[in-house]
Amino acid sequence: MVWRAGALGDFLLTLPLLRGLRSRGQRLLLAARPEFAALLPPELTPDIFLDATGLEAARLFSPDEDPAFSSPSSPIQNPKSQITNLPALLAPILPQAAFLAFNRPDAELEARLRRAGCREVRWIEPRPAGPTHAALAFLRDAGLPAPPDLLRTPQMPPRSGRGQALWLHPGSGSPRKHAPISGFVRLAVRWQARGRGPITVSFGEADAAVRGPALAALADAGVDFRVAEGLTPAELQARLRNEARFYAGNDSGVSHLAAANGVSSLLFFTVTAPAVWRPLGPCRCVR
Repeated sequence: MVWRAGALGDFLLTLPLLRGLRSRGQRLLLAARPEFAALLPPELTPDIFLDATGLEAARLFSPDEDPAFSSPSSPIQNPKSQITNLPALLAPILPQAAFLAFNRPDAELEARLRRAGCREVRWIEPRPAGPTHAALAFLRDAGLPAPPDLLRTPQMPPRSGRGQALWLHPGSGSPRKHAPISGFVRLAVRWQARGRGPITVSFGEADAAVRGPALAALADAGVDFRVAEGLTPAELQARLRNEARFYAGNDSGVSHLAAANGVSSLLFFTVTAPAVWRPLGPCRCVR
């Protein structure tokens, strides 16, 4: 059982760990944000997928005495179609399971898991400080070997073709991570001047503050562009795979998604260390 209640970029950096577990032929129960289930490549589809953000999942961390282990068992559900009930599934699954949690050590929870029959509990540091890359640190904490050339390897199936668009994502989860909008504008102006293809600018829920200034700056520079917003992670992945020829963005989940899907990328790092947090795949990072 892998507990990974992080954001998009964190989730994608966990794929090598999931692949390592699958290579050992182990059945996999994955707890994560439900919108990420559809992003998993076929070979990493877990036997069971749980919504790590739901109220039922929160019962696992409840201080009450073992409430999560008292529910009757229920049938395994298709992870692509339905998120299953956590307490109902844990009772029959935890005995003899290995529990890997991206969480700081929690002695009370570990004691409950041990009483429920877990044969192994591992705490994986969710925010490694470096200098080792986060994906390598996750594998190390899980006791798994690192594949060769992992940092340059896209984590999704190869694309059947290559799109024509320059894809810009000037936002991120934190304004502190934003590179100046002028850099994105210069890229767009050069791309348009060379007639390389269309330009797409995307925004997520956390990008409200940067949306207006970015669109205004592009318009003032005479750039013709289209806007992509309100997309689910699965929709965003499909469009990046089908439309993007080149991607530019900050340290964000969208940047991780582009690189994971084999889109050549230029990424800007301001306050985070690219040696630790750069996406996996063919990207170049600048500070």
